[in-house]
Amino acid sequence: MFLPVSGHPLHTRSITLKITVGQGRQWDVHGEIIDLRKTGFAPLSTDLQPAGIIHHMTLDLGVDTHSLVITSLQASQPVVAIEPSPRSCGESCRDPVGALDVLVGEPLDDQFRIKLSQAFGGPRGCSHLLALFQFMARAVPRAAACEEAHHGAQDS
Repeated sequence: MFLPVSGHPLHTRSITLKITVGQGRQWDVHGEIIDLRKTGFAPLSTDLQPAGIIHHMTLDLGVDTHSLVITSLQASQPVVAIEPSPRSCGESCRDPVGALDVLVGEPLDDQFRIKLSQAFGGPRGCSHLLALFQFMARAVPRAAACEEAHHGAQDS
């Protein structure tokens, strides 16, 4: 297949964030990241990866609307680049996901990105879930500020 340099995207990323009102003083926050390789093959340490969805991951958070404390966290990785196999020495992109659990009880404040990096950054985590969580950690406080500006402080 000929792909001229003039501009066919080979890889796209979609990040979606949805915030809905949950029970009591809680927001239900859903984030999703999807990476799509549109054409070709990419060499991985374990195989050749064809075109298609190469990453599909979600984060679901419960967030207290007043304190912005994370009350619950559920991560899902339906599609990952590396599955456990003899070629990957049994390792998978899903292996570190449990490290996110330490962030339940933490507020989405100015220090959160540092805590996220300490818990899940670099070799301790998955760069795709990390990017999604960083996006969510910036967006949720902004959404809270917009809600307060438009509707005032809400007491539930």
